[in-house]
Amino acid sequence: MKIETFINHGTVVEIESVQTMNLHIDKGQVCFGEHGLQEVIAADVAEAEADTPVAQTADGQLTALIDSFTDEQVRASGIRLQARVVLALMTLMQPQCKQKVDWLSFYSVLLNRRWVDGNVRAWCRMVEGQFGVSLDPRTLANDLTGQGSNDYRLWTDADRRIVRRKQLAADFDRRLTTYFERGRSAVLEGVRE
Repeated sequence: MKIETFINHGTVVEIESVQTMNLHIDKGQVCFGEHGLQEVIAADVAEAEADTPVAQTADGQLTALIDSFTDEQVRASGIRLQARVVLALMTLMQPQCKQKVDWLSFYSVLLNRRWVDGNVRAWCRMVEGQFGVSLDPRTLANDLTGQGSNDYRLWTDADRRIVRRKQLAADFDRRLTTYFERGRSAVLEGVRE
């Protein structure tokens, strides 16, 4: 069959997915498998709304933790910028530190942002003082040297423990960025009005 003229009246639907989707038109309605477009959209909206309370709970926990740190704790942390936010986020993510060396993940992110000095011994004292976790500075320094870089993005993927540390650092970095972008958006919204 040869189509000489093709006329499209309507909108273009762009789909980005890693799974196969079977689309067809049934009586003028776009369908995904057995479901109409409106059903699929409604299901996605319901799923997003179900996820929102979890995000709000995490934001509420973070806000409460931010307010819980005293000025003395902030000064003792040695974190130059946004120490309360960093300490609160580290507190929330602390259960993800399966081994003591996992604390290098947070250190790497803060070093890359230049929010802490490159002093592993001071970092270990801060972690012990703030979080009650005793770290060996020599072990951490050797591990960091073994990676060949302070930047977690350049660490090797040779070992699943290192991959886990890289993921922890990436999550921490992303959550910091998201927190500050959300705050900037709120400020800009106030300026626009």
